[in-house]
Amino acid sequence: MNYKFIIQGRPITKKNSQIRTKTGVIQSKQYREYESMAIPQLVAQKGKQGLKTPIACPVIMTCRYKMPNKQGYPDLMGLIQASADILEKAGVLENDRLVSIIETSFIDVINKFNPCAEITIAEITDT
Repeated sequence: MNYKFIIQGRPITKKNSQIRTKTGVIQSKQYREYESMAIPQLVAQKGKQGLKTPIACPVIMTCRYKMPNKQGYPDLMGLIQASADILEKAGVLENDRLVSIIETSFIDVINKFNPCAEITIAEITDT
């Protein structure tokens, strides 16, 4: 099966926006806000696609990111890691370790009116 998800809003990396505290490391306010906005979007979209339980087999993930501007331009690998973590938290993937192939992922054109992450997940069932 193939699934397509769109997370509306400026994509934010997880690792590049950490804050060190006395008790450990927490994600930045921007990332926490992005994650809390993204999870309900993914939950709604997975329901519409008939995905009742998290995907539990290896997958191919493709990501296309649209940024609102070049200010604070993120690194692609950080965006992909954040997307995989959010997919797991939203119950799309049982574990983000199931991402076996990352295919044709890129930071796309600047789109200041509709920044988003477009993510396609394809199950690998012939292993």
